[in-house]
Amino acid sequence: MRFFSKVKEYNWVYKTGSRKRSGSGSWDPFNYKRIARIERELIRLRKKEESQNKDHLYFGR
Repeated sequence: MRFFSKVKEYNWVYKTGSRKRSGSGSWDPFNYKRIARIERELIRLRKKEESQNKDHLYFGR
């Protein structure tokens, strides 16, 4: 479930922060770093959840 709250945070940061301050839609560097960090967390969380799901498949529930 944590994965999906992270996705929501990522979408929110992506939509609001990067285009709010500058009208042209150019990257706000702070925001870019934050998005990159959240992306890394998302990938790590997804891998963790996938491996947990695999464990369920292999060893029964």
